[in-house]
Amino acid sequence: MKANEIQRVALRDLVHRNLLNRILHGDLVPGSRMKDTELSKQMDVSRTPVREALVRLVKEGFLENQVGKGFVVLPLTATEVRDIYPIIGSLEI
Repeated sequence: MKANEIQRVALRDLVHRNLLNRILHGDLVPGSRMKDTELSKQMDVSRTPVREALVRLVKEGFLENQVGKGFVVLPLTATEVRDIYPIIGSLEI
């Protein structure tokens, strides 16, 4: 990328980063239910990027999709916390 270029980021990636940060900082505690309709209203975005971010978080092991109930935040193991926090710290700088 050139110095003058503006980096474009997909909305689903911004939503993903927002939700992941909320999970890792404890704003969304294990067992919390997350519904795409509610999250899209909170973030003032359409349901599509929220849904894409939620599905990605399921694949990454942060959420579980419970049919008919929405998405649920999963607890992190001590190993996951130890492995993930340094990465998150470097991304926030």
